[in-house]
Amino acid sequence: MRLPHALIERDREILVRVQAAMLPGPEDLATAARLRLRYDGNPSCGDIVSAIDATLQRWGLTVEELNARVKELWDSGWRPGIGIDAAVGSGADVSSGSD
Repeated sequence: MRLPHALIERDREILVRVQAAMLPGPEDLATAARLRLRYDGNPSCGDIVSAIDATLQRWGLTVEELNARVKELWDSGWRPGIGIDAAVGSGADVSSGSD
């Protein structure tokens, strides 16, 4: 028997936020995929996998579709905590327009 993952309690709290998303954003999709992968195959954490699968069903996605969408996000340059349209860089090269 496999033991519960060390992050399971924290991840359950994160999952509650993901489940609340009616239309998932990039963070929701990436988090669902990450948690699904982390707990897949661990019978002592089956409640998390079941909850993610139910959320995916509500979103109209299969696990394969979720993974494909998250791969597209990563390939586009998206990273957690950074919006898709966020500017990249330090801002040091941005003119104030008062020149």
